[in-house]
Amino acid sequence: MLNEEFPRSVFTPYEREHALDMEVDDSLPSPTASKQSEVDPAPATEAPDGLPETTTACSPAEATNAGLDAAVDAEGLTMDDYPVAFPEERVDVTAPTDQVGPEPTSAPPSLPAPARSLVTANKRLKFTNAGDLLSRAIQPQRWVWDGWVPRPKVGLVAAVSDHGKTALLLQLAAGVAAGQSVLGIPTTSSPSGVLFYSLEDDGDDVQRRLNMVMDGMATQGNLSKEGRKNIHKNFVFAEPSHDDEDLRFESTEMELRDQLAAMRVAGIVPALVIVETLTAVSDGDENRTGTTRGLWAAARSIAALEDVTVLISHHYRKDAGGGRSSRSGVAERLGEDSLRGAGANGASARFVIQMGLPTAREAEDLGLDTMKALNKGYAIIRASKLKAAKPSMIFVERVDFGQPGAHTWAVHPDSDQIIADLLKSKTKAEAMDLQDLLLLTIHRQGADPDREKLKAIFVGSTNPAKDLTNALNRLRQRGDILPKVLTLTTQGIARATSLAQDMPEEDEGEEPAGAYD
Repeated sequence: MLNEEFPRSVFTPYEREHALDMEVDDSLPSPTASKQSEVDPAPATEAPDGLPETTTACSPAEATNAGLDAAVDAEGLTMDDYPVAFPEERVDVTAPTDQVGPEPTSAPPSLPAPARSLVTANKRLKFTNAGDLLSRAIQPQRWVWDGWVPRPKVGLVAAVSDHGKTALLLQLAAGVAAGQSVLGIPTTSSPSGVLFYSLEDDGDDVQRRLNMVMDGMATQGNLSKEGRKNIHKNFVFAEPSHDDEDLRFESTEMELRDQLAAMRVAGIVPALVIVETLTAVSDGDENRTGTTRGLWAAARSIAALEDVTVLISHHYRKDAGGGRSSRSGVAERLGEDSLRGAGANGASARFVIQMGLPTAREAEDLGLDTMKALNKGYAIIRASKLKAAKPSMIFVERVDFGQPGAHTWAVHPDSDQIIADLLKSKTKAEAMDLQDLLLLTIHRQGADPDREKLKAIFVGSTNPAKDLTNALNRLRQRGDILPKVLTLTTQGIARATSLAQDMPEEDEGEEPAGAYD
């Protein structure tokens, strides 16, 4: 029979082997120490094969104190419904090893697997066998912005700072809220809710810029009076209250979800959450996967539970869009590896929208306004990582309203042809990279260029001196350098000046990109 006075620190050898990590509270009474047990002892229950027949039920409090799961399972059973065997021979696990009683003559028997697993209230995983999975009706892909922003997913929109991504995001937000197209691309089938969470622009800035976006959309015929009313109703702006310094996205997740719920109560169906910017809502170094893991987990949770797309703005690395990158083709400049923290963030996003600017050289070759290009008046927008569509590009131009930051984007009338020409000319542009870099280096070195520095441009070549001579001859044939001397012609000076706009002088020390990379 059970010893009714045994303390809670006493366990069987089997319990000791399998429950050493359990926390024990000696203040709890033993299950048989109560008067009720003395008067009316609990009947013995049938134990699994090989264990003593004397058993007692462990209460939820005792189970919790012992490190077990006392939660109610899927059928409403508690730990009271699962018998725990207490053989009469016990060992004090708190005693020194040399004071422990005799070892059992045989190894403790194994408990059979329970018929059901105890489950916690919150499950992290869902399991579906192939039969159930394949028998489901195939759901069509839904879009927030047709072919560009899928729903419900998490994604990035990325650009170099001050390249116009906020204007694009406000334009997209206004289009979704109004249920009208953006850049000629359909948005949601009906006006939908948008939650615009900004840690860059305050309410005054967004008010001014959103008004300009709506005016621009109306001028382009993309916004009706009814659409404007829908924007007033469906667009919700969020900014920090500064009552709490913890602005990590995972810390504000529930507040954002509460707002989405409030929108539904008001009869608004939310479709899009925009966050500016990833750096502002992440925890520490965005280049380390661990620091943004919580952010992406919160974004995925909002997307899945609220049936919305979460679109987070981000930036390129410092060298993207200029320097070495500007000497590459447009597809390379808008590659996913240009993102800051590309490994941690690009991999977490289910789609990426990128913005880049054409160089002055590209604008000149395409017959565009070079000064407008230098003033960031054109942009290339690219969508990638989409599972249901091929990567797309459109060429847009800026529509200004005479105030800093007050502009919208409009599709250039020759967008398709310009994109085709940019992609077609990529190989030619890359082949000319070293020539242009040589021309620019001669221009910057002045009257007496250092030939050793000029040869260093052809790093990786088996014969840099010969390659330098050949490149100089091509520049002379092109009319950029005078015969027999390293002096630029008027044409060469003009070309070098244009190249200098695309490649800041501090990038001179970088290893050049070219045929020998």
